[in-house]
Amino acid sequence: MPKINDEIALWNSFGGGVSPRQAGQELGMNHKRIDYLCAKWSKQGIYDYGVCVDLGWKTPGAELHQ
Repeated sequence: MPKINDEIALWNSFGGGVSPRQAGQELGMNHKRIDYLCAKWSKQGIYDYGVCVDLGWKTPGAELHQ
């Protein structure tokens, strides 16, 4: 799966009780890639988390921009 496409797939796969960790595992993604994308989104202000970067949530009104 190309890097950009896996980012879009992960973004669209979590929410509603499904964490990025769970969605990424279902997509067959490496856990380090999931963590990287979550940290990237957090820096962009479209994602927030508590203790574990891959167990967070989308911020209200967040949209993924390429």
